[in-house]
Amino acid sequence: MKDFIKGFVIGLAFACLIIFLLIRFSYEYHMSRIFASIPSEERAKVKYCSILLRTRNGCNILYNVSTNSIFIEDFDANRNGELDDKDTLFELCKNYYGAISDCECKKVCGCDIQCD
Repeated sequence: MKDFIKGFVIGLAFACLIIFLLIRFSYEYHMSRIFASIPSEERAKVKYCSILLRTRNGCNILYNVSTNSIFIEDFDANRNGELDDKDTLFELCKNYYGAISDCECKKVCGCDIQCD
């Protein structure tokens, strides 16, 4: 009887492990499909604007936190066909969201500021 209970518990634990792995991989697959449908410029905006928003005084126009100082490593923000040190958050805002100033780029990122 003890062997039966031991085998049952091991089998149940194994079944739970299989179910857990199936749910985990299913979740990762569906999340990757969801994020794949988001345009890459939007993913870059979210990723690099979050750096600006997490920076102390990043939204404050009195402090000189420039969107030109936040470099984008994995997206061609300036549309020159290559990843280089000219790919900045400002170039992303200018080329994909129509911002013409650093202040407008900060507004694209979600900063609640007034631009002149």
